[in-house]
Parts: sequence; C-alpha cells; structure tokens
Amino acid sequence: MNLERIRNARRWSRPRLARLSGVSVPTVERIERDPGYDPRISRVTALASALGVTLDELVHGHTAEGPTSLDARGSIDDTAPTDAGERCAVGADHKGA
Repeated sequence: MNLERIRNARRWSRPRLARLSGVSVPTVERIERDPGYDPRISRVTALASALGVTLDELVHGHTAEGPTSLDARGSIDDTAPTDAGERCAVGADHKGA
C-alpha cells in the first residue's frame, strides 16, 4: 500500500491524517508498517478520501491513466517508475488494468 508515501508527499503527520480521516493513529501506523495487516475497507476508503486519492491510487499506485507516483510536492509525476506487481495488504497482487 502507498499510504506512507502519499502521506509523506503531502508532508502530513500521522495524527493529521488520523484526524482528517477518522482512522486512529495506531491504525494508520499499523497499515503503514505491517504488510500483513488487512484493514477494513471502510478505513482504507476514509484514508483515500482524506488524502484526495482513489482506492486504486492508495492501494496500487495507479490512476485511471496508468501507473503514477507522487513527487515531493504531492503532485502526480507520470514519469516516475512504480512497481505494479507489488503485493499490498488489502488485496491480491495487481496484474495491471
């Protein structure tokens, strides 16, 4: 999952993201740190909404246009490489759209 990368690109603390999403700080930390943790979809949806990204962007790092990554300012950078085959905690391997 790309939660920590997206959060850091926005320069948000875990407490700020927790406050804006309604997800507890310990849960945000566990999602970021424990690749085996499988959070409830309602929590992942709340995090994506607070960050202003789609579920696919948060979980797989993809937009409707294809793989992307965030630059240091939190903007989408279509030229940066991503690992589309990366396993995420909330679903199976993403094999592409």
